[in-house]
Amino acid sequence: MLMGASYYLLVVKLSRRNRFLILRLLLKTLNDTAVSIADQQRFLQAILSYLEHQKAQGMLNNNGIPSMVRGCFYEMACVIAECARVLQPNAPHDWLSSHRTC
Repeated sequence: MLMGASYYLLVVKLSRRNRFLILRLLLKTLNDTAVSIADQQRFLQAILSYLEHQKAQGMLNNNGIPSMVRGCFYEMACVIAECARVLQPNAPHDWLSSHRTC
């Protein structure tokens, strides 16, 4: 993957549409990696399986809970991957979280 000055020079020489397509491809690759990492988390997968089982048994008061939990964790995996990509190593950072996001 291109990074740094060579990436910048490549993007500057491209048309606006091509820049958008390349950035979208890079983000898709990054997000695919984040999703595959989340897929490998056994504890998360166990929780998601449990929630799907509870949904199938009619034990949940809202059938959207499994997809909401899945979406929250997978979205955070993508956010963390993006932070790892753009932040300098050992740079100070803060997380702002809200109960409304997950």
